Amino acid sequence: MIGDIDKAVNVNVFSYGICVKECPLEASDVVECKVTAEVTACDSGSNYGTYEFMSYCLPVYDTLPAEVQTQFDAI
Repeated sequence: MIGDIDKAVNVNVFSYGICVKECPLEASDVVECKVTAEVTACDSGSNYGTYEFMSYCLPVYDTLPAEVQTQFDAI
């Protein structure tokens, strides 16, 4: 599950996640997804890589911007 992590850490993470065919390993990877009412495009909007954990795409911590790392730590 990927999406706007800034919004996700401040609200229900499942509201801003999307279902993807594969987790993007790099920020530049093309994402094939199923859109939702909240997420209307398959652009990941991310500037970080992810890895799959229990059917969820989790961000690679070291690739997150410093401000987002702080928010991620708070989760």
